[in-house]
Amino acid sequence: MGKVACAPAIRTAGRRQPSPDRSLALSAVHDVRTAERNRYAAGVDADGNRVLIADDAVGTTLWQASLAVPTGGQITEAVTDGTKVWVGYHTGGTGYDRDGRLSQFDAASGTRDWDQKIDDSYSGTVSALAADGNGSVWAVASQRHSTLRRFAADGSLTTTISHDFAAGVAVAANGDVISASTSLGPVTRYTPNGALVWQEEVRRNPDNDVAIGPDGQVAVASRYDKIVLLEPDGTQRWATGTRAGVDAVDVEFDPDGNVLYVERGRSYVERLDGATGGRIGQVYFESDVVDLGDTPVAIAGP
Repeated sequence: MGKVACAPAIRTAGRRQPSPDRSLALSAVHDVRTAERNRYAAGVDADGNRVLIADDAVGTTLWQASLAVPTGGQITEAVTDGTKVWVGYHTGGTGYDRDGRLSQFDAASGTRDWDQKIDDSYSGTVSALAADGNGSVWAVASQRHSTLRRFAADGSLTTTISHDFAAGVAVAANGDVISASTSLGPVTRYTPNGALVWQEEVRRNPDNDVAIGPDGQVAVASRYDKIVLLEPDGTQRWATGTRAGVDAVDVEFDPDGNVLYVERGRSYVERLDGATGGRIGQVYFESDVVDLGDTPVAIAGP
């Protein structure tokens, strides 16, 4: 889930239920909601076109824009800061013959500001995005030999951090950027300019996602049944297994600092106490949008 510190929503991927909203007729969807509950959905329409659709809180379509995703290409991520919307995708093909690309749109009008190749990799993709709250966006570029890359509002590349096997990306309130690892590596925190702040080995499992809480705490969703919470300095507060003993594929915080996550293949959002890791409860959902307190949550496994 690409994320800003204290972000009020979790992105979704790939599931849709019947609805009058035009955006809910899309397939292969990646979408995000703002605090005002506007919704930006990137997906494939009934005619096979790759589009980005903005809906307001009651489902009225505000605008629709075409994406530059070619036939055979795949949308991989979407994120917004309420002012801009970023969509990551890769071109057709597999392995050595595809390019990872990133587009920026104006959230009010749907105008595309720019579209560009994410890096110089021969096997590119955009596997995670996070807005920094100051007009820039961080992207996880490529996969095995990945980098964290920050792009300014004009599309210029301002920071590159080498971070192999990156799993998710999140931005703290002070601009620090955090990513975990899909290959048993540490969770790592960097300054906005790429200097190392700390690294923490939190478990012996690969990771799927990372999030920043309202007090700067860090949640890590791991494969093979683990959720870990770290203090802002990287020390571990608690670790707990998932309810069903399967992968936790997406993680986020609610405004009170409790941890929300979803397990692979499960139709509920689980809530854990941020202080102790104890289970508060879960919400089952028929569609991919549920309300947890004051937090509009849109979350689904791949």
